[in-house]
Amino acid sequence: DGLGERRSVRRRLAPVRYTIRKAVPVKKVSSSHTRGEAVVITDEPLDVEAVKAAVHATGYEVQSAASEPYEKKRFSLFGK
Repeated sequence: DGLGERRSVRRRLAPVRYTIRKAVPVKKVSSSHTRGEAVVITDEPLDVEAVKAAVHATGYEVQSAASEPYEKKRFSLFGK
């Protein structure tokens, strides 16, 4: 069933998120099995090599990595 499958995917990705959190100082880590990506938000520049090594230890591989400034999305009901 769909719900059980989603829970299973979350459980498989949880070690990847946990490993990234332990490898580098982060504010937030999210991952998506469907998109095949993990997004890491940090205050400092990301040590990509440390993340690659940590992810590799979980059995996954980093195919590519990009770094860009994080801009918090703003939401307003009134269009300001």
